[in-house]
Amino acid sequence: MRKLAIILIIVLSMKVFASYPVDVYGTSQEESDKILKEYARQVNEISESIILNTQEGHGKDKEKKTHKALIKNEKLIKEIKDKYHFLYVDFSTIIYFDNKHNYFTTIEVVKANNPRRMRFIRRINKVEVSKGNKNHRQDIIDTMVQYHRMEAEWLRNKKLQPIKGKCPAYHCTPGFAHQKLKPYLKIFNTAAITEKQFILNTLKNDTDAERRAAAAFLVGHFSNPKEIISVLLPAIKDKSSYVRNNVMLMIATTMGLADIHQVDVQPFINYLDSPYATDRNKALGILSEAIESNTAKKMVIKNGEKRLIKLLQLKQPNNHDLAYLILKKISGKDFGEYNILAWKRWFSEVKKHNKVMG
Repeated sequence: MRKLAIILIIVLSMKVFASYPVDVYGTSQEESDKILKEYARQVNEISESIILNTQEGHGKDKEKKTHKALIKNEKLIKEIKDKYHFLYVDFSTIIYFDNKHNYFTTIEVVKANNPRRMRFIRRINKVEVSKGNKNHRQDIIDTMVQYHRMEAEWLRNKKLQPIKGKCPAYHCTPGFAHQKLKPYLKIFNTAAITEKQFILNTLKNDTDAERRAAAAFLVGHFSNPKEIISVLLPAIKDKSSYVRNNVMLMIATTMGLADIHQVDVQPFINYLDSPYATDRNKALGILSEAIESNTAKKMVIKNGEKRLIKLLQLKQPNNHDLAYLILKKISGKDFGEYNILAWKRWFSEVKKHNKVMG
């Protein structure tokens, strides 16, 4: 049975939300409203149940409750998919580790008349579980996996704070500011030099998505930012959305920290069509850095209009907020974060102007 796409994204949000919103991505606003009216409450209840059981449950009771919620989840996905004749349906729940541990769920759908969006989906698109090898010895990839598991747990328990001041690596995470996790920084920096080829081979060839994803973070400890971006760009096509998340995160972070803006933006504009909130979020992060370049800005204005407008309509913060930021950057205007008509008018005026000038 396919497991629920609960995506635990570490976001230190400054906002406090009173409820747990649900939205829809991949269909018209009218159809989205119909889906939300009928299913938002059920989706929210299932997502909340799985999250609470995952974080707070223990032993067999936890497993039973989680299994029950997952069965409900699969039935609801099938019901929505069959009723609306969608090619694909899934629920992406993203947790924001602020004072109230808020979460937002996006119902991801792919319509039958838009099969091209299925290219982002593979049969293996979650974390592949390593079968293990009794001859396998602990390596630097395993160490990175363990580090991020500890960091995620400590974030949930509010034991970590954001890094203050300059990031110590392009792989910039709050764990490096904590006394107990700080030693890992030296371990990773050293491995980036002494085990560089092993890290690159793992990123490209390992069959375990969790290990490929960890390798992407280790690339973030290389010293040359241009090399980091160059090495990671081919991996944006990885079959696993989990790996793509880490790869694009490292590219966006490196671009921001190194003040690099020259990158081909079209692949990342394309990822705004992905039925994975994480693909869209990380692609938006890269675009928000790239549009400091006039060439990239023109490309985003030309090819990104419909996608950015759709993302602006979402409640999901890590999609909506970045789309809003990009729109303000490319326009030099601020029409409001939900003033859809005003943003459409701006795009129309720019295109008319460019046509006259051309």
